[in-house]
Amino acid sequence: MNDFVELQRLISVVLRRWYLLLVLMALGAGAGYAISLRQTPAYQATTTVLVGQITQASSITREDVQLSELFAQTYADLAVRQPVMQGVVEALQLDISWQQLQERVRVTPISGTQLIEIRAEASTPRLAERIADEIAVHLLELGPERQGEDEQDFAQSFIQRQMNEAQLAILEGQQRLDEVEREMEATTSSTRLLALQEEKAELERLIADQINNYVQLSGMTAQSRSPNSLTVIETAHADPDPIRPRRSINLMLGAGLGLLLGLGGSFLWEFLEDTVKGADDLAVHDGLALLGTVGRIHGRTEPGRLVASLEPSSPVAESFRMIRNRLLMGSGEQPVSSVVITSPAPGEGKSLTAANLAVIMAHANVNTVLVDADLRQPSLHHLFQLEEEGGLAELLNGSGQNPLKLLKKTSVAGLRVLTCGDVPEGLVEQINLERVSEVLECLEQDADAVIIDAPPALLTAEAMMLANQAGGVVLVARSGKTRRRALRQTLADLRATSAHLIGCVLVDEKMRPRKGYHYYRKREKASK
Repeated sequence: MNDFVELQRLISVVLRRWYLLLVLMALGAGAGYAISLRQTPAYQATTTVLVGQITQASSITREDVQLSELFAQTYADLAVRQPVMQGVVEALQLDISWQQLQERVRVTPISGTQLIEIRAEASTPRLAERIADEIAVHLLELGPERQGEDEQDFAQSFIQRQMNEAQLAILEGQQRLDEVEREMEATTSSTRLLALQEEKAELERLIADQINNYVQLSGMTAQSRSPNSLTVIETAHADPDPIRPRRSINLMLGAGLGLLLGLGGSFLWEFLEDTVKGADDLAVHDGLALLGTVGRIHGRTEPGRLVASLEPSSPVAESFRMIRNRLLMGSGEQPVSSVVITSPAPGEGKSLTAANLAVIMAHANVNTVLVDADLRQPSLHHLFQLEEEGGLAELLNGSGQNPLKLLKKTSVAGLRVLTCGDVPEGLVEQINLERVSEVLECLEQDADAVIIDAPPALLTAEAMMLANQAGGVVLVARSGKTRRRALRQTLADLRATSAHLIGCVLVDEKMRPRKGYHYYRKREKASK
């Protein structure tokens, strides 16, 4: 399960930064295309050279094959040496050095064959073909064919004359042998028969010698070419399309590099910006229930941000109704009568959440009391436009007043507010826990629900004190502001006490409009 949650979180990180991925992929593809335009097109031509002959004898041994491959490897190495490269540069009058030409040439033997493949690169297909063919010509000049055509022709003609003479001698001997055999069948003289037998044996010996001589001469003819001779079997041909630049490959590589940078940047951004982004970031905390998510609340003035009162049909108000229902129904237990609303740090929407939740509670005919317990930065009197004096500070200061007499009515029926009051110096450090408990008990007996706006949990000690005295705690996290590290620390502090953590509310969450909400608004307008 944890692995699945982590996978969901990784996917959410990627989806959250989708625009960064698209931008970097587009920039990478554009960079790849720009690089392709700046590159000089390169064309490649290929020619093939045969070392030795395909068959040199009636039977080929393993040693013959290995010898041919060795010759092929040797010639491939010689083809890129200075004599050949310099000769090609001079023959074609190229304006580059032989070292530069060497970088554009690849000569490789084809494994398991007697073939050598010569590849040459140039700025045009025709020039690539000329370079490849010229390399083959200079390579042939290093082969045994340099002996001279006259010498080879003389050797071939001499061997051929000897073979013709041997063939004629074999035919004449066979003809005389046939005559002797016929005469032996016809003679009756024993003396003549013995002479013919001796002649027959001599003829057979001479024919056998001539046949053996013919076979040897024939082998010499087959081996007249050296096993390391060279023959061009395929002249150079160039592909009309350049081998470089490959614009499609450069585009894909650029886009892929941009994607990798985008993914790396997204995860680095997520690591450095350690804030809660959505409900998925809250799901990783075991035992932390999500009571609901609230969209961004807009309002130019403090009273204008009481959306639950001013815009009761808005999606934000509907979100608070869902939170209210979960609080009233409880989690398989009796619903709590007093709830502390706090957050890890200031400016995360706890006071606004407490105020709107109290309004929604009152709309459900729940007798609700809202307490401003943030003695350092009170704000509820601004939201409801109430006088600040005469509030919680006076009760905690030991004035002995009845808390119910200090409750102030609001424009929302069923909702009363206990403001912060005038906080004297040193009151925060001298809060009496028994007095806090007495005040809360009195309010709980008079109201159906008591909602307490507590100070930030990580900055003050009052939040944990109030959490222990109240029936439950609701933690507020603001999307894009609340630090995950601060949230973890707050949860650890709450669990280390006897406080009952009900769940968490995520505010300023980017929410899509619900279809049901639009339908509800249409019916509402039609009924008016």
